[in-house]
Formats: sequence, C-alpha cells, structure tokens
Amino acid sequence: MKLDQLKHKFNKFIDNVELTTDMVNSLIERIELSYYTKTEDGKKHRRMIIKYKFIDDSL
Repeated sequence: MKLDQLKHKFNKFIDNVELTTDMVNSLIERIELSYYTKTEDGKKHRRMIIKYKFIDDSL
C-alpha cells in the first residue's frame, strides 16, 4: 500500500521539470545531516540521510 501511495505522489509530479516546495514536502519526511568528519588527506565529509514518507528505509 505504501508503494501505491508513493507511485501516486510521483505520478502527480511526473511532468514537472522543476522541483517545487510542494513536491518536496509531500515526498520527504526529513533530512538528517551528520557532523563533519575528516579523512586522512584532510578532506571533510558529511553524511546525508533522506527519509521518505512512504518508504521504511532511507535511500
């Protein structure tokens, strides 16, 4: 059933070229950002997790 809800939401926006606030708000539950970590070569990295409203696992 969740997959059907997700398909319905995506089909609603399928012809749009530009991502709008309404699209993001209807599909994404939250976005989580980790703290910056440094690698051995001195570069900073940050992990981003996107939690979708109709999917149990983040992608």
